[in-house]
Parts: sequence; structure tokens; C-alpha cells
Amino acid sequence: MKQLDRLVTLRLPLDLLQQIEQQSRAAARSPSEMIRKALETGLCADSASAARPLHAALGEMIAEAGGWLTLQMRLRRAGYVLRLHEDDRLALHDWPGDHFVDWLDVLGFDYAALRLRYRAPFPGALPRKPPPCFKSKRVA
Repeated sequence: MKQLDRLVTLRLPLDLLQQIEQQSRAAARSPSEMIRKALETGLCADSASAARPLHAALGEMIAEAGGWLTLQMRLRRAGYVLRLHEDDRLALHDWPGDHFVDWLDVLGFDYAALRLRYRAPFPGALPRKPPPCFKSKRVA
């Protein structure tokens, strides 16, 4: 079943908004992601036990997958997908909605270790551009 989103407007105290902005900058997330995550955690009866099955299931899928494509297939069957962001960080998104869930490194899985494990960069990752050559402005 497709998960629908709805825009919600909240009136929040300025000090709370400042805390959200500070924490979102520190976590390299958008403020809306931080608020969504806080609400999900707060509404969950036992947030530690709710995060544990995802971490354990993700660990099993990574261990059983022989490569990136197999891992993506397993994740999609479970309702998730990996996305590589511009800052070279892998993120877990829900599937098929493709909404951000969490950073893979926050969940305990290192992108560099996965590249070594699967002997390849994440599919679709663009090679880094070499730095531009230094050109002298000196006139001969």
C-alpha cells in the first residue's frame, strides 16, 4: 500500500526551532527529516526495539547479498532501497515512496567497507573529477 504524505503546519516556540536547526545541521539532515524522525521515535512505544529489527534485517541482507544488485533486490522486497547522495553517503529510503529513512553509516554500515565487500562502487556512482590543472597567469 502506498504511503501518502500530507503537508502539516505547526506553530512551535522559537527556542525549539533553534534546537531543531542546530541538531539538523549537526546531523547533516533537513529540519523536516529531524522532526519526522523525532515524531516517529516519540510515537513508537519502544524506539530501541523498533530500530533493532531494521538493523538486524539490514545486516542479514548485507551479509547474504553477493553484490549491490542482489542487495537492492532484497531491500526492495523488504520495502527499502539504497540511494547514494552527493556527499558520497549511502542512505536508506523506503520503497516505492523513495522517502529518506536514515543514513547507512548511522545504522552502523560503512560505505567504504561495503565497496570492498562487493568489490565495486555503488551502481551509478560517478567517478570523482580530478582537480583542475594549475594554469599560470604569468606572461612570458
